[in-house]
Amino acid sequence: MVNPGFKWDRKVCGEAFINPETPAIVLYAIILAAYSEWIYPEHRDEDFDVDSATIWLQIKKDFDVGICLPAQNKIEAMRALAETDVFYEEVEGYRAIVNGVCHGFPEDDDGDLSIAEMTMTLLESTRVRTEHPDFSAAVLAYISDQMWNDAFSKKTGEDPVQQLLDEHRQEIVGWFVRLGADSELASTY
Repeated sequence: MVNPGFKWDRKVCGEAFINPETPAIVLYAIILAAYSEWIYPEHRDEDFDVDSATIWLQIKKDFDVGICLPAQNKIEAMRALAETDVFYEEVEGYRAIVNGVCHGFPEDDDGDLSIAEMTMTLLESTRVRTEHPDFSAAVLAYISDQMWNDAFSKKTGEDPVQQLLDEHRQEIVGWFVRLGADSELASTY
């Protein structure tokens, strides 16, 4: 079921699927590289949809691993980010996607979102969408509140957002190199 021409290292792909720390964008890139022709066929019925359970079973078959729950949730968050507008329209959807992309647990109720987490998720949205709707007033108010809370909880002079983004970029490039992905893909980060 893997796309013809899929050349990424299957062992490393398997490692990514069982590692709860694998970045969401890496997992989603593997899904697209391996299964885009199956999940998103060029000519398909509008009602066609490949459900998640079928994808997880196919991963087990093709990569000989059971995908861990955080990886499943990260992929689901990336699919929601790419395929729906809930990130832009609903506060609960926004929270679920940020928590899903960053932590692999969309129902994470550990409190406030950080500026770094929100920035990282927004950055990922630019990589998986060509059109970006405006945020609803409710989501914008929520983001503003979260930024205010996070900004005043910091006691150091460091820029945690830039530090997180730099670390995230290095980790993603490292994964793409190990996967054997096209060097052009890795260079976009």
